[in-house]
Amino acid sequence: MDTTSATALDYNTEQLVNAIANDLMENDQSRDQVINKLVSAGGSYCDATLAVDAVINGVRHAFRRRIWTGLAWVAGGIALTVLTGGTLIFYGAVLYGAWEMIRCAYNGYLKPY
Repeated sequence: MDTTSATALDYNTEQLVNAIANDLMENDQSRDQVINKLVSAGGSYCDATLAVDAVINGVRHAFRRRIWTGLAWVAGGIALTVLTGGTLIFYGAVLYGAWEMIRCAYNGYLKPY
């Protein structure tokens, strides 16, 4: 097997995934808009739908995982505040964790792609 063609294929796939994610997340395009863009560039509707849905599922899964990171920050901030008897209050950790949970919950569950 030629390793050059496999590397080129991986790079093109990575570029495609990055372009889809960029259109969905940063350019606020809908799922259908991104699919139509891929079809107009010469792809088949079925392949475009599968690619966009796979990226959407991956993005949602990543945000849902990060909710747990936010929860860990909140719990850690509260725990450290309790352990110090309230002499040190870890507002930053609690606020950062709460913001991370809210942001990721919106993007993972509520944002229409």
